[in-house]
Amino acid sequence: MQNKSLALIGALLAAATSQAAIISTGGSAVLNMPSSVVPGVVQGPNISVFTEKTNVLLGSSLSLDHVNTGTVNAPASLVGGSVAAGTLIDSYFVHYDPANSANASGVVRFSTPILGVMVNNAAFNASHSALGHASVAYGTASGAYGLELSANADRFSISPDRKVLEFRFSASNPGDRIRVVTQAVPEPGTLAAAGIGFAAFLRKRRKA
Repeated sequence: MQNKSLALIGALLAAATSQAAIISTGGSAVLNMPSSVVPGVVQGPNISVFTEKTNVLLGSSLSLDHVNTGTVNAPASLVGGSVAAGTLIDSYFVHYDPANSANASGVVRFSTPILGVMVNNAAFNASHSALGHASVAYGTASGAYGLELSANADRFSISPDRKVLEFRFSASNPGDRIRVVTQAVPEPGTLAAAGIGFAAFLRKRRKA
């Protein structure tokens, strides 16, 4: 019994170090945080992917442009939804702004499930202040700031396990962008404290 209890404590402490994160990127997607995602300011051939904020506790519901798995290549394929107030989330940003008209594809793998994405101006503008990184300039999303969904232009897909986002962009000015919202996990101290508390509980039981 003692060995099983110690194993459980170890699992709790191990989980405490496993924070939500970008596991890997592929294709033209690279881990990079530009100083600005305002159209025309930071341009290049690669798709920049970066973490915006982690462990955000939503004070009100958050609207998302798409929440389903599968491929989206037309505006009519978007299935909107929301994340309820009180949910702990992480946000990530995908930025593609080539100097000239170009195509690029990429993939990002996350450690926790994707709850949904934002691809339209209204959603971007409504969430920059809450989810944007303090060191990145976002400006006001206007025009085709997000995606122009089409079978021959912009498209994306969320894997069945919700941990992989794939995308294909066909962009010029003002480029293409996606904000990704994933499920968050508690800070390490929270689970570590739970493990310590559980250990104390076991000591009391043994004394009893």
